[in-house]
Amino acid sequence: GTQHDDGAAALEQDRARVEAARAGAPSLQQRVADLTAAAEAADRAAAVLQTAHRADAEEQAAREAVSAAAADLGLDSPEALEARARDAATCERLETQVRTWDERLVALRTAARHPDLAAAAAQPPPDTTALAAAVRDAKSVEGTAQDARTRAVNRRTELRNLSTRLGQAIDRSAPILERRALVSELCELALGRSTSNRLRISLSAYVLAARLEEVAAAATVRLLAMSDGRYRIEHADDTGTGRSRGGLDLRIHDAWSGDSRAPSSLSGGETFMASLALALGLADTVTARSGGLRLDTLFVDEGFGSLDDEGTLDDVLAALDALREGGRTVGLVSHVAELRQRITTQVRVDKRRTGSTIVAAAAVSA
Repeated sequence: GTQHDDGAAALEQDRARVEAARAGAPSLQQRVADLTAAAEAADRAAAVLQTAHRADAEEQAAREAVSAAAADLGLDSPEALEARARDAATCERLETQVRTWDERLVALRTAARHPDLAAAAAQPPPDTTALAAAVRDAKSVEGTAQDARTRAVNRRTELRNLSTRLGQAIDRSAPILERRALVSELCELALGRSTSNRLRISLSAYVLAARLEEVAAAATVRLLAMSDGRYRIEHADDTGTGRSRGGLDLRIHDAWSGDSRAPSSLSGGETFMASLALALGLADTVTARSGGLRLDTLFVDEGFGSLDDEGTLDDVLAALDALREGGRTVGLVSHVAELRQRITTQVRVDKRRTGSTIVAAAAVSA
């Protein structure tokens, strides 16, 4: 790209020099031809004039020599000398020569009176040195331009070859690009980012959502017992918006209002019950998915203080008792005084300045 731009700039400079050298001529070759023709015409005119002057000088010198020779012999004219000194053959030969010289002189004088030669002779002598330098410069510019043209043609040929090869490579890569587009679409679909994925659920979230539905169904059984049939846990797969992904959200269906709402709208006690129900539902699902492997021990840490006194605590404890009656061990971690009265088997922690002490009792009566 940079080499091509530099070549283009150099070519433009060469073109400008060529244009200046043309001096209005249709082409650089025509300009050179015009200058050469003018120089040749001037040379011919000068040669003709020089020959004519030389012929006049020779004729005048010959006449003067003949007159001097006739005077030396006491003759009164060159004609008398010619008649006396030569015989008929010599005279004929000399007359022929004279006629030849006269004809050449007439021809030269006629040529000298030609309008083109007259106009050229009337003009000041051309500066042949400057014209020769201009011709050399024009030829140099022409050579540079020819070199630039050759390089440009070579680049054009190379670019055409590269374009052909590129087109062939694109044709060969078309199946690969189609497969890439298909794989990319499948990848985006699996990641939940494709427009074809209306729910914006990733493949991993979709697999987990199937398990979450089972957990929600098992947890609903527990939550219905704890909430006296009011709340159900539902799996929500339509919560993906913007850049967020959907598929792993839950909603709470309230049988009293008939609406489903976000878990964050539950009170503290309701949230505790829903969380406990989900933990129990997860334990049930793990048992079902592991070939009957049971989770025999379950610890529930805190949260009981958030339960109200309208029978909610009783419902929760009843659900936990049902687990215990099924052969499981359920441990509760709490500071609620009522639990200390209702739970017979306890492990207490006695806090003192020197540290905490565990006080274990196999059974503590209510």
